Amino acid sequence: MTEEERRDQLVRYWLDKAGEALAAARLCWTHGLLTSSVNRAYYAASAWLLREGRRFRKHTGVQAGVHQHLVQGGHLETSWGEMYDRLYNSRMRSDYQDWVQIEPDAAAERLRNAEDLVGRLERLIG
Repeated sequence: MTEEERRDQLVRYWLDKAGEALAAARLCWTHGLLTSSVNRAYYAASAWLLREGRRFRKHTGVQAGVHQHLVQGGHLETSWGEMYDRLYNSRMRSDYQDWVQIEPDAAAERLRNAEDLVGRLERLIG
C-alpha cells in the first residue's frame, strides 16, 4: 500500500469517526445529555488536515491547523473557522470548567454547526 493510499484510508477512518460522533451527539441531545452532546459534536476537523499530511497531538494544534491550513489556505471561509472555534470553546468549557450548564438551544446549535462542518469537510475531501 502506498503512503497516499494509507493516508486516504486514515482520512476515511476519521470521517467515519466524525459521523459516529455526530450520531452520538444527536442521541445524547435527544436524551438531555447536553454536555456529552457538545463534546461529541466537536470532533470533525481532523480528516482534511490528515489528508494534507498533518497530524496534531493537542486540540489546540487542531484548532490552529483549521485556521492555518483550511481558512488561511483558502479552503474554508472565515465563518467556518469561527464556527469551529465555537464548537471548540463549547467543548472546552463543558468538559473542563466547573458548574457549566449547557442550554438546550446552545447544544442544538452546536450540533447543527458540527453537522454542517462535517458535511463541508466531506465535500472538500470528495
